Amino acid sequence: MTLSKHLMTEHDMTTKEYALLYGITVCESHSQQRRDQEKEKHKDPIAYELWLLQHAEKISNGIMTSPSARIARQENMRKWTTSDAGRKVASDTAKITSAREDIIKNRSANLAKWRKDYPDEFYDKCTAKMNASWHSMPEIVLFEFVKVYNQEFKINQQIKRVNSFLLTKSRRRQIDICDKTKKIVIEFDGPRHFLPINGEDVLKNSIAKDKELNIVLVSEDFCVIRVAYDQFIYKSTKNFTEECLTQVTEIIKQNKPGLYLIGEAYKGSTVG
Repeated sequence: MTLSKHLMTEHDMTTKEYALLYGITVCESHSQQRRDQEKEKHKDPIAYELWLLQHAEKISNGIMTSPSARIARQENMRKWTTSDAGRKVASDTAKITSAREDIIKNRSANLAKWRKDYPDEFYDKCTAKMNASWHSMPEIVLFEFVKVYNQEFKINQQIKRVNSFLLTKSRRRQIDICDKTKKIVIEFDGPRHFLPINGEDVLKNSIAKDKELNIVLVSEDFCVIRVAYDQFIYKSTKNFTEECLTQVTEIIKQNKPGLYLIGEAYKGSTVG
């Protein structure tokens, strides 16, 4: 008994109706054979492509005119997209698409517009999450050290000053370590705060923001402690110098408002 006869006898439907509801009724090798035959028949590549489009359109029209076929199609697509193979195809396609120059340009323009029009929303959904998910090794080491003396210290805290933080669109600043109640702020300043690693303009902007933060918080009676990157021993101990940690400890204990700079890198710098 042929498949078409079986379907008509047992299920009262044609092979085309079955395909619309449950998918193709032939194996992939047979489908490929059919495509090869049509490709041979249509010597002109354009004619072959046209046949493929018309063939796909017939199937699409059949699905769109049958509610049950649409439901079956949706279920098949759901199974495909949640399968390992489907996820891989989606991932590979996304990588290729996201690398396109026009896509990157358009995405950058949209992000810039979003940041300009809705700075608070952009900060909450993008900047804050990005900052919260990343900590440098020195920041973590310093945080673990000071937390021994004050359990209220928190890492990556946001401070907002609508009328004072004028150099950021969101009017917010991300603080490395902070106890808002006791008004103590600790910032670890890496090389980019002193050297033109990303260019002179980026360095000038970074220094300006650092100075603004210092001025605003000290005027509010905060104790602002800045520790330079030259106080962290990267190669051996992966820790700060004993002298640095002693200074930090004493400043925290005294908790007097003001700006405290720890590190040789601040000499000659305009950060303070």
